[in-house]
Amino acid sequence: MTKKGICDNFGNCPSKADQHVVIEIESDKEFVCPDCGNRLIPLDEWESRKKKRSLIPFPFILLVLTGVILAGIAFSFFKNSSFVKKKAGLSSSLQPKLLFSITTEDCLAQSLVRPLVLGFLHEDLKGKEIGWREQNPQSTELSFLLPDKTQALINIQTQKTTDGFDHLVSAKNELLISCRKIQAEELKRFPFDMTAPDHEIVIGQSAIAVLVNKQNPLNSLSLEQLEKIFAGNITHWKELNLPYQGKIILFVPDQRSSCSNQTLSSFFRHLPVDGARIKAVGVEEVKKAVLENPTSLGIADYPSVSEISGANGNVKILSLFMKGAEAFKPNRFTIGTEEYPLAFRLYLYVTDKNSSWIHKFIHYVLSTQGQKCVSSLGFVGSGIEEASSGSIPTKGADEGNIIPLNASERYKSLVTGAKRVPFDIRFRFGSKELDNKGIVDIKRLAQFLLEPANKDKGVLLIGFTDNVGNHTYNLGLSFERAQSVANALKKEGITVVNVAGAGEEMPVASNDTEAGREKNRRVEVWLCAKK
Repeated sequence: MTKKGICDNFGNCPSKADQHVVIEIESDKEFVCPDCGNRLIPLDEWESRKKKRSLIPFPFILLVLTGVILAGIAFSFFKNSSFVKKKAGLSSSLQPKLLFSITTEDCLAQSLVRPLVLGFLHEDLKGKEIGWREQNPQSTELSFLLPDKTQALINIQTQKTTDGFDHLVSAKNELLISCRKIQAEELKRFPFDMTAPDHEIVIGQSAIAVLVNKQNPLNSLSLEQLEKIFAGNITHWKELNLPYQGKIILFVPDQRSSCSNQTLSSFFRHLPVDGARIKAVGVEEVKKAVLENPTSLGIADYPSVSEISGANGNVKILSLFMKGAEAFKPNRFTIGTEEYPLAFRLYLYVTDKNSSWIHKFIHYVLSTQGQKCVSSLGFVGSGIEEASSGSIPTKGADEGNIIPLNASERYKSLVTGAKRVPFDIRFRFGSKELDNKGIVDIKRLAQFLLEPANKDKGVLLIGFTDNVGNHTYNLGLSFERAQSVANALKKEGITVVNVAGAGEEMPVASNDTEAGREKNRRVEVWLCAKK
């Protein structure tokens, strides 16, 4: 069932409004223009208006035309007289120039996209006279003046990621920013590979944090246990073999204020909504509920709880683990290396990078300033200076348990005295090619090491595999992975001191699933002294 309407945003919507295109919208969707976000006029109402306009008497039309002609003569006179002076600096164009549009989820619009756009405006475009204007609940415009006095706009539209990909198929000068990767069915809609480096760009990372009251003796939880709690298969704390009583009450953020629900659905098979057990509230209400209720368990986006530490108040963040792997607590390091099980990437998708404005925006987001902006918002940007350091950090180190208890003596010997970079290099599925994030991270690492202050630093690379195959085979395969990263670094002029393979040692995810095995295929990057 569809509804038909006309967009009347004339002058600002050339492909729909200016062409008087009849737009069909599904009845269960917002009745707005898919191009500009303007609310549509129902087709029958539009036709009725046209009929009324056609009934205007001819004498009245003649009178209006006469008035227009006289007004034009008067305007021409005053324009060339000393009474009217052209205001210096005003753009000759009456219509603002739309540079590009960004589609994103509600949960990212305020927390990430708006600040990035403002940063781009201040740092790169040097815009002035900045102002926000809400066209409708799903569309906001940032209006500003460029240095050449051109009035310009950047549009931000909020909708579900699935709808965003639908729109991106036919849209021009548009970007999509998402907290999840494009799915197989969505890929089929595009005439090219949207996972290629030119179309899919990782701009940051985040994670889902699991909170409990500090009275709760629980410190770590498996993903399998967490899924059972959500599914209602575990309903009391005692079922986790804890000396702790009480029914588990779940608090999750609502979909508008958090990416947690959408992201959790990519980790778990099903997330039923049970109003008696699962309470959907605002982000701050989640923390308050866990603080006040000893039997509660809360879910929150990492940026909203990153200030919580083990000794801060009555709320604590749990460490999580997958079967056969170490438990990791979410922090900037474990999210950056993707060792924390519920870490996820933030993606920017673009169909056409030929637009100079889009190219400039992407360049800003990936720049040092752009990544600092990402980090300042509580997300995890790429910053080499944030690398955890020390010889062999202790097991309880807050910034990442770098050396697992089951690490081999050979591994410990390799990394002694080195500093680990806060990201791992991973590969495209079923390939030895670096994934899109790895390609960018290699270039960023090279840029860092080529700075004069880092001229004495070299690189140690250690490769890992999943547990498929025997140990000897995996040692060779892990070395090949590390060597492929070494080759990429050498092309950038970087000295690689040592390349090693550790096989299936120290998994960070379960080898029982394909997603887990893919996560275990990685290369750690360490900074060490040049030999």
